[in-house]
Amino acid sequence: MAPTSALRRITVPLLTTALIVLGVLGIAGTASAAAAYQLTLCDYSTSLVARATFPQRFVSSTTVGYNQCTSITHYGNEQVVIEVSPKPGSNPVRNTVRSSYTTRLANEVFHVRADGSVFRY
Repeated sequence: MAPTSALRRITVPLLTTALIVLGVLGIAGTASAAAAYQLTLCDYSTSLVARATFPQRFVSSTTVGYNQCTSITHYGNEQVVIEVSPKPGSNPVRNTVRSSYTTRLANEVFHVRADGSVFRY
């Protein structure tokens, strides 16, 4: 038996198996990819600032102030903490308030009202 014939009999099944395994892994990877959604945080208070934080991912949005909005990506069913604080340099009349929510499988909007309460759409 020629050496090339034996080598071919070994490598062809190995390559075929490797391609099948890689194909299955590729399909499984795309099937399990999480959908991304947008969380929008808007602040309508004059003396407060707000920020959204995802503690499990160690990700925070930018801090927003009066009449500002920011968006951040979320993946649904995640804990998000909305943190409302006195504006830097203002006379703090309240402490920082943290409200925890679980995101839905959809785009979401959170508004900070003038009294510091958070309204979720």
